[in-house]
Amino acid sequence: GGAAVSNTDGDVTSQVSVNEEAGFSIVSFTTPSSGSGFSIGHGLSKAPEVILMKNRSYANNWDVYHHKNGSNPEQHRLVLNTNGGRQDQPYLDDTVPTSTVFRTRTGGNWYNNGNNIIAYCWYSVPGYSKFGSFQGNGNANGPFVFTGFRPAMIFYKRIDASDNWGIHDNKRDVDNPIQRFLYPDHNYAEWTGGTNDHVDFLSNGFKIRNTGSMFNHNNHTIVYWAFAETPQTSPNGGQSRAR
Repeated sequence: GGAAVSNTDGDVTSQVSVNEEAGFSIVSFTTPSSGSGFSIGHGLSKAPEVILMKNRSYANNWDVYHHKNGSNPEQHRLVLNTNGGRQDQPYLDDTVPTSTVFRTRTGGNWYNNGNNIIAYCWYSVPGYSKFGSFQGNGNANGPFVFTGFRPAMIFYKRIDASDNWGIHDNKRDVDNPIQRFLYPDHNYAEWTGGTNDHVDFLSNGFKIRNTGSMFNHNNHTIVYWAFAETPQTSPNGGQSRAR
């Protein structure tokens, strides 16, 4: 999205770099001195469906918002650096993001006054990216998840119980089944064998192929974000814009 520019849509001025075609923005801001909630402009034309946010000034968690994180997702967070399920926390000041701003808060054990924060915001772009959820069925013939494209990578997390984050991609496994995966919340080496957590990348989505512990527990909800092998919208940094 090019060099960052100032955005004054929120209560604080943020610095944003935006690629609208890719549905992605990077947002930097400093928390104000008041110990309450405040809004931040994200620069996108649609409400973000996923926000990853990190305090750069203080040792703290990677906070994750996902719009399919159960009921009232704006009142809950996931934590990228742990395997815990969703937590009832005021990550977004209990407020749904809009097409111009999202919210967070200062004070207490949350973001401290005067801290520097970075946020990465996405929304789904048909033919390029998808941020959704599915229900596990606990069956070796697992659920099919429609994305509208063949994935190059899926990133996923069970939300209603403790379990690891996982990443599958088509570079480490070029043919189905896709079985190698990484744990974003651990320093483990990649998983390269066994029969759990296999998935097929198909022309219009992905298919879970076993009862693997990470993303096919019966009646449990898994959130994911997926990116296309061959983007149909041809995101182009040269045509993106900063807002």
